Amino acid sequence: GGLVNEVFGVFSLPSVSWYSEPGPWPWILTIVKVWQLAGYYSVIYLAAITAVPEEVYEAGVIDGASRAQMAWRITLPFLVPVTVILIMLSIGRIFFGDFGTIYAIIQDNGILFPTTDVIDTYVFRSLRTSGDFGMTAAVGLFQSIVGFVLIAAAALFTRRYSRESSLF
Repeated sequence: GGLVNEVFGVFSLPSVSWYSEPGPWPWILTIVKVWQLAGYYSVIYLAAITAVPEEVYEAGVIDGASRAQMAWRITLPFLVPVTVILIMLSIGRIFFGDFGTIYAIIQDNGILFPTTDVIDTYVFRSLRTSGDFGMTAAVGLFQSIVGFVLIAAAALFTRRYSRESSLF
């Protein structure tokens, strides 16, 4: 059952046994993550847009710019530094899966492990089954080091190609 399978039935599509078919799970988890972060990023971008000085928009109106031109030539350039910082932070978190969300949805469904496993869920299962604290600590340290290196590389890349948007 379920709501999605009911909608599938309305369109004469076959129902899907979600927890026994691993195929759709990468898409499902992607949609969940996008939905989860949409509000967060909306608030950040709203704050960045409201920080654009009103005088800049007034100058655009005086110069005869349309709303689309003001969005393209005023608002978007002011959003570049915020976007660069968000991308750099996302790059640093690339090896960190959202353990809480994934484990809450998947739990211990072994059929879905091949398509839904991230480093965090794998380490958790390994710790539970083998109790190897040294391995889990090493993986955590490795994730942190790789994240730091990726953030540093992204910051250097940004500095090289866009000095006004760089962190240092």
